[in-house]
Amino acid sequence: MSTMRGLRNFIVEIRGARNADGETDIIKKELAKIRGVFNKKSDSYSRRKYVLKLMYMYILGHDFSFGVLEAVELMASKDKNEKIVGYLFLSAVLREDSEFLTLVCQTLMSDISGSSLFAPSLALNFVANIASPSIAEVVAPKIVELLSAERGSVHTVVRKKAALCMLTLVRRAPEAVSFDTLPSTLIDLIDTRNVGFLTCLMSLLQEAVTRDPLAYIPAVPKIVHLMAKISLNREVAQDHFYCGYPCPWLLIKLMAVLLVLPPPQVGSQPHSDILRVVGHVSHIVDVSATGNKLNTQFAVFLQAVRLAVHVGQCEMLLLPPEDVMTGGVPAEGETTTLSSHRHSARLSEGSPDDRSILSIAGKALSSRNANLVYFALDTLCMLARSTPAVGSYHGTVSSLLLSSQDASIVRRAADFLFLVASARTARALVEELLAYLEGAGVDAVDTVRYVALRVGVLLERFIPDDTPSLSFCVWYCDALARLLGALGDQVEDILWFRACEVVASFPHTGKRYAAYRLCRQVLAADDCRSGSLDSLDALAVFLLGEYGGLLFQPVSSSDLPGYSVSGLETDPVSLQDVASLLIRVLSAPTSVDVLSPLQPVAVEAIGKIIASSSDRDSDSVMGVLRGLLETASRSIHPEAAQRASELLTILNLAPELVSTLLAPLPPRDIHCGSALQDRLEKQLGREGVETPDDVDTEEAESPRQEMEVEMPPQVSSVRPSSLLDLVSEPASTPLPIPPGVYTGVGVLYEGTHLQIGVRSETGTDGCRMEVFFGNKSGSMLSITAAVDFVPGPQEPASALEIRCSTLPSSLGPNQQARMTVHALAKAPYVSLPTLTVLLDKRRICMFLPLPISRCLCAPSAEIAEDVDMNFVTHWDALGPKLERAMVSTMETVSPRVIGQVGVALGLTPLKGIARQLRKAVFLVCLPNAPSVSSRGFVLLMVGPKGQGQIEIVARGHKAVRNNVLEVLVKALE
Repeated sequence: MSTMRGLRNFIVEIRGARNADGETDIIKKELAKIRGVFNKKSDSYSRRKYVLKLMYMYILGHDFSFGVLEAVELMASKDKNEKIVGYLFLSAVLREDSEFLTLVCQTLMSDISGSSLFAPSLALNFVANIASPSIAEVVAPKIVELLSAERGSVHTVVRKKAALCMLTLVRRAPEAVSFDTLPSTLIDLIDTRNVGFLTCLMSLLQEAVTRDPLAYIPAVPKIVHLMAKISLNREVAQDHFYCGYPCPWLLIKLMAVLLVLPPPQVGSQPHSDILRVVGHVSHIVDVSATGNKLNTQFAVFLQAVRLAVHVGQCEMLLLPPEDVMTGGVPAEGETTTLSSHRHSARLSEGSPDDRSILSIAGKALSSRNANLVYFALDTLCMLARSTPAVGSYHGTVSSLLLSSQDASIVRRAADFLFLVASARTARALVEELLAYLEGAGVDAVDTVRYVALRVGVLLERFIPDDTPSLSFCVWYCDALARLLGALGDQVEDILWFRACEVVASFPHTGKRYAAYRLCRQVLAADDCRSGSLDSLDALAVFLLGEYGGLLFQPVSSSDLPGYSVSGLETDPVSLQDVASLLIRVLSAPTSVDVLSPLQPVAVEAIGKIIASSSDRDSDSVMGVLRGLLETASRSIHPEAAQRASELLTILNLAPELVSTLLAPLPPRDIHCGSALQDRLEKQLGREGVETPDDVDTEEAESPRQEMEVEMPPQVSSVRPSSLLDLVSEPASTPLPIPPGVYTGVGVLYEGTHLQIGVRSETGTDGCRMEVFFGNKSGSMLSITAAVDFVPGPQEPASALEIRCSTLPSSLGPNQQARMTVHALAKAPYVSLPTLTVLLDKRRICMFLPLPISRCLCAPSAEIAEDVDMNFVTHWDALGPKLERAMVSTMETVSPRVIGQVGVALGLTPLKGIARQLRKAVFLVCLPNAPSVSSRGFVLLMVGPKGQGQIEIVARGHKAVRNNVLEVLVKALE
């Protein structure tokens, strides 16, 4: 092809064109010439040359409507040069949805089965580049045959390309791959001795294992044995050593596959071999190395630490590498008692040995090599929640945060401090992060916002469940003022929006101090920023409007014992100070093109300050504020003018009505979701950093709070519009239940005179529900209620046992009555119980929603812990029958969110195995099932599978399994 003078002249002519029109003219002229040549019978050289010319035109962005058939003929040719040109052209021009792909399927099958080297290689490259579902469905079985062919019958290069091609198909066209036979084929290939093929195979295994981890458990001993041969015995040809390290890329791939597989049982040979490899990798790390040798050593070391965490041996990271290699076995000449005492003392102290694996990462922090420091920080972040001893390095990391000019190191240092924070250390760590923000340069905008988001979350993470103490309120306000003051206009609005919600939950003394602290911070600023979108100014103006009236009420030292009392007494904020601040905001330059978003907030603040004053007319300052409202009502800012006009009208109403209309922001439960936390979780997901909730589930919120965070704020089992109103005709059959699955808390019915709500929980003794009846009218209501269960055609009559408490016969105005319902499932069922309410001779009939497990009991804590610890054993004991279901979602759903949905719906989560499989794992059972082996249990694995897909795999009791699958699918949809 290099001798094609006509092609070379054509390219030179195109490049010599002076403008786009000249280039287009040359293209059109050449296209007419090529069309004429293709209409005639031409030789091989001409066809190849003109097809390559068409390809060059396509690369330049020009369209043409012919030439594909000629390229298909070249692709099917037996000549090597023609076949190469055909594959080259079609790989560049065709797309996944092209109709011409059907023309090349037969050629692909023939070339893949070829005995030469280049034809199968070209075909496999083409399939990997296109990877359309239509082609994948045809060639996938043939590629599996190539992989499973006898050794020696297929060239190693072809087998490598087949593995990489299958990897592409698994990722982009999984529906064309048979995952039933693939595990056994891939596991057998692990015994291959070719290093290049094994590297490709591990990439394929890593992707395949994530789709069905349990099917690849037999591969664990083989992978661990191969890893030990490479790392410990160095049984590798000298050609595969890099910087003195045997096959580092393959070693990293082997560890990556083990990370997505369930860890081997403690005490088994694979488990011991993993510890030996981890200890050996750590033993040969040389912090003083440089260049590629240093990068290679720490790349393998970082993966080895991940593997140690995965197999649950974090405490081994505190021991020297040689002790890790022996797994705690006493050294020669040392008694078992002395060895155990030495290890126990070290682990109980919680501090690492000077030669431990953890100390290697600690020593790397002081290196001048930026890559090495980043490696160390990445390791410490990974161990932050699983190894408490990591917290001892926070001082060194804080120094890096303040001194490093590398944005990547600063971000990782901030991640580490964020992850190790606890209720005891949060204030000190926030102080260090604020010190960085106050000294950061103006060119580090992205990094400053990255750190500021973590500071904002830390400020609210440890808010007490009950009313925040005054100590916390003062610390929060001081830190928030420093944070916003350091950021200026570089922070997103979401930060001060969330601060408004947090301050609204404070007691009165906390709100008073918040208004004082933020106002004083703004007044002390040298320059006036109130006319711009500055978060500090915005929050100060908002708090003055909500709680500014508290500043001018009498205060005693007992209100703020020990916290800034002198500040409030010696440097108070007067009404004149507040007025001057608001005047500066409203007098900021404004034009039709540039409208200040802070002016409407200031107008509303003025109105609320006037409303909170006991003498809102006589005071001269109040007169000034009223004048500001009148001036603002004529402002060119439309929103500010509208608010000012409305406030002037409201202030002329009766005082009681004014107080109601301009009441402060009501407090809300700040534990019910946080926009800052949601933003952080999305960011950490993109960065690949685990959130504290993902790593340490013991410090998570209660299931009730988790449910409220993730589920919709208003959960109603039956839409009110679909129910009979009290004035409608009586219903002859129960109202149809809407799609979806119901949580344990919600509103069943909302009418003109009656409201019915429900709250339920599932335990080891069945489901206990409380049904609340509320009289919304001003008169007495006669009410009767009953719960009935009518089994379906295939359900036993005794499938559900229901006991109800009595309900008062009448309900007074604005009163509430409660009926307790206890339901116990004796067998699986699908039908729902019916709640019938007779209200003043009018009948309301509805389905009563029960939790996800349909009154199947929650297993005892002992059984759940046993299943979690020995998951693989119990999974196999439930039988070979599997039930799979796929759920389509609008976006990718994380296993953490799936776990919260399951908990909210009554399923028992298995958190240990869930962390290992990176999926949500649940356990449900029939009542009185003594053990998992009694087959009254069901195990479910739920996790994301590709973009917008969730896979559910269930094993166990058939009726229970189908029942739970049906309702869980609805919940996830």
